[in-house]
Parts: sequence; C-alpha cells; structure tokens
Amino acid sequence: SGSEYTVAVSCRIGGPQSALTDHLFTFRTEIPTVSSTEPADGDEGIGTSQGLISVDFSSPIANQSTEGFSLRSRSLDAADTTFVVLPITGFGADSTQTHINFAPEGGFRAFTEYEVIVDRRALGPLAEEGFSWRFSTAPRLTSISDGGTVSNADGSIQLYLPPNALSGSDGEIAISPVTADDGAGRPVASQQTQVGPAYRIDAGSATLRKPATLTIGYDTDDLAGANAARLGIFALADGDVWTRVGGTVDEAARTVTTTVPALGTFGVFEDTGAGLGSLAVADVDCQPRAFTPAGGQLRDRTDISFDLSAPADVTVRVYNVSGRVERVL
Repeated sequence: SGSEYTVAVSCRIGGPQSALTDHLFTFRTEIPTVSSTEPADGDEGIGTSQGLISVDFSSPIANQSTEGFSLRSRSLDAADTTFVVLPITGFGADSTQTHINFAPEGGFRAFTEYEVIVDRRALGPLAEEGFSWRFSTAPRLTSISDGGTVSNADGSIQLYLPPNALSGSDGEIAISPVTADDGAGRPVASQQTQVGPAYRIDAGSATLRKPATLTIGYDTDDLAGANAARLGIFALADGDVWTRVGGTVDEAARTVTTTVPALGTFGVFEDTGAGLGSLAVADVDCQPRAFTPAGGQLRDRTDISFDLSAPADVTVRVYNVSGRVERVL
C-alpha cells in the first residue's frame, strides 16, 4: 500500500527472432486514508471501561505492527500537564488489514486526554504525512462519601456533588457536549434562545440522593445579542422539550449556576419570558446547606439558587449554627 512499483519487461522473452524491445512501466498503489476511529476525534467523557481503541482505513495499510502507531496521554486533573508516551497492548488487525485495534497498557485512566498517532510509515512510502486524533475520558470523584467537583476537559462545565449524593456508582461521571446532530430537542417556546452547546451528564444507572450544583460557562460570542442577565439553565425533559431548572448568572465570570435534582442533558438559554406576570419566588435551594469560610471538613462556600418570575432585587441572609444572622447579601 502507498507504494510505487516499476516493472521491466525484457525483449528476450520473445526469443532470439523476436522484434520486441525492452519495456518499462510504473504504477502506484493507493495510499490508505483513515475512514473512522473509535473513540472519535474530540470525543469527551469516554468511560474507562471501554478500553479499546480502533481505527478503520480505506485500504490495507503497509505496516501492520505497533511500529506504525503510538499513543500519548496527559492528566486533565492539573493545568499545563505534558503528554507522555504509553505502551500499547493487544495490537491486532483483521483479515482485510484495514481494521486495527489496540489498547493502552493498564487500560484507560479517568479524566485523561489521549492522542493516537498513525505514523506515515504505516500508510506506505508515498504517504507524505500521518494522522492523529485526540479524545478524553470521564472524570471520577475521588470519594463519593466526601463528594467533590467534576468538570469536562476544558472546564466549561462543573458539577459539585455534596457528600454521599451519588448512589449506585463508582464515581465516574461522563460529561460530553451534545451537537445538533444528536437531536437534543427544542426549547419549550420561541422566546428562549440557546446560548452555547448543550451537555449530557451521565453516570450510568447511578442516581442523585440530593441535589447537585451545576455551573455552565458561556462565551460572549455565543450571546449573539442575548441578554446575559436573563440566562438560565434548562434541562431536556421527555426527550425533546427544554424546561427551565433555574440559574444564577455571574456576568464577570460568564457562568450560570443552579442546583439540579437529577443528571441529564442541560443547556444555557436566554429566557425572555421570565419577566411576565407578577413576581414569584420558587425552587429555592442551597447546596451544601452547611458550610464554613474556614473550610476544614466542610466546603468553604455554598451555591444558592431560586427562580423568579421577573427581575428583582434579592436579599440573602446567612446564619451561623446558633441561628444568628452572620451576613446579609
């Protein structure tokens, strides 16, 4: 594959009386291209149990060994980590020599970005360049009993889970963007305009024992004329309808925060219908309810969310364990 061949035909094949002359001709075989990969380029929230990497080519590849492939990874738990080369195991090709699969030694690690590199030598001598793609695995809570915060690869969405909030899980929570092709549904009314992508948050069969706090960031460019003060977080209900969950907007940080009673698919919308009707407060929640600025065994901050039927000034009173008001916001 991906090679050039020259064939020489000698006049001697015709015998001593032949009038044939020597003849040369050249031909090339197809340079294979990558047809598909699993996981796909840019995939996020891949489960660590998946473990296998596969790639399909348009035609048989020239080098069907680990010499034509390499794998690198870097942890997403800290900023500015560098890629390190990983050993490959379980390498194999099917009978057509167009499907290759392998795995990182030791399996996938949680909240890690992987880069797969197909060397141009695997595609044949005529290939001018190889191919590479990246994907990342799902984050995992260090301790379900302690709770904690998980985020996606770029930190644009964060989910805080209080202690013992997650039931029936090993702590792995997949967070992945939902594209338009995924059929993420429509807003409940034309007054609501989506800002940025939607995200699917999934922990398999696990459920929440208590509400979690969800924060979704947005880019100024995504507003496209929308009023940031009217942004809220909506959840996809019944498969195709967006319903408002709540939302507190921090315009300086460009984030929207609310509590969610269950995992699912969420997006940020401008809700221009929120100011209609008389003022009402609903769905007030605070997570965690017990906190202390000093930290220690408790979280050093809390997230408060509620729904208002119209824009209004809000007063929040913070009490100590004795029931005395400590601060008025």
